[in-house]
Amino acid sequence: MKLLAVIEGLLGSIDSWPSFIILGMFTYSPVDLSSTFHLMEAIAFLYGNKVPLDVASQFFNACAGRPLGNVLSEFTKWYGVWDEACDTPHMSSYYNMHMKRYTWINGKYLSQTEPLEPQPVLHNVGLERTGMGHILRGKLRVIKEYDLIQEKWPRPQ
Repeated sequence: MKLLAVIEGLLGSIDSWPSFIILGMFTYSPVDLSSTFHLMEAIAFLYGNKVPLDVASQFFNACAGRPLGNVLSEFTKWYGVWDEACDTPHMSSYYNMHMKRYTWINGKYLSQTEPLEPQPVLHNVGLERTGMGHILRGKLRVIKEYDLIQEKWPRPQ
């Protein structure tokens, strides 16, 4: 199975995703302090939209253009924290692709569709609105050929 096809099957076309999420994935650099924000936004977006850990971290690494060990550890850590916090509300927020609005990441015993209030304005959607559409489309042509590695990583203890 192709990685891009799998993730778009779960979330819809990348052209329907928030532009700031797309841009953060493609411009991530572990030495840039602002990239920490982009990484957390991407993790919340992918987790909240129910993208499996292995798919999410592989796709993020593919977008970043290189294998990043810290990415897997951060994805694993936050997926684990959010999975384990059964009764905790409002742990993070993300753009819900099915509801087309921002919602809270809540513990699994709480509502999984609680909207953020007030609702932030989503200004830009899609590759073209990143300001780097033509460059990112070129990178996506390469990613389109990547196979999903069928591997399940252990959850943190």
